[in-house]
Amino acid sequence: PMVLPVAVPRGEIETETGITFAEPGGETLKLDMARPRNSKGPWPAVVCIHGGGWVSGSRLSMRPWIEYLAAYGYVAVAPTYRLAPRHPFPAAVADVRNCVRWLRRHAKEYNIDPCHIGAMGLSAGGHLSLMLGLASDDDRFGREDEVESGESARVQAVVNYFGPGDLVPRSWSDFAVQQYLVPFLGPDAKQRGEKARQASPLSYISSDDPPVLTFHGDADSLV
Repeated sequence: PMVLPVAVPRGEIETETGITFAEPGGETLKLDMARPRNSKGPWPAVVCIHGGGWVSGSRLSMRPWIEYLAAYGYVAVAPTYRLAPRHPFPAAVADVRNCVRWLRRHAKEYNIDPCHIGAMGLSAGGHLSLMLGLASDDDRFGREDEVESGESARVQAVVNYFGPGDLVPRSWSDFAVQQYLVPFLGPDAKQRGEKARQASPLSYISSDDPPVLTFHGDADSLV
């Protein structure tokens, strides 16, 4: 039976902040990393993605998550991604995909097992985690999606905390549409409908998808 690895003592965890992983359009994107200090490994990795409705939030809020995961034998990273409305869809999706590619590109340097990378996220971060798990390497999310780099952007497991799987507006409240979907997908209703389908994880489900664990409250009035 599978069991959690033995916890790593806190003194054997090392953190590194502000590591640049991509520069889309000249904008520097950074990540924070926590990992076991000892030389065992290679370790599986987890991308921990913050929430904020695609319009706010910071990777700094994921610091407790990456430190917790490092204590259980993971290389855990919390990336910055570009926010709407300045950077609407598909910018955020491209950014987290490029983060996964960066981890594979630097696997030896950080003692990462490139065949075992997972993603987890909260709310909008949950949505982006689902996109990492369900969208394929053949899908393209804007000019900054580094498809030509050669590394896969797919992950091998997803944990989604109350992130939406369907962005089609009919399932959303007027408040959510105006507060989050209009900035993320655009103000034009017709175009927003098409982009909602492109941005919905449900649109990418296929038989080769990784396992997905979703936590969602049955009294959630927003998602």
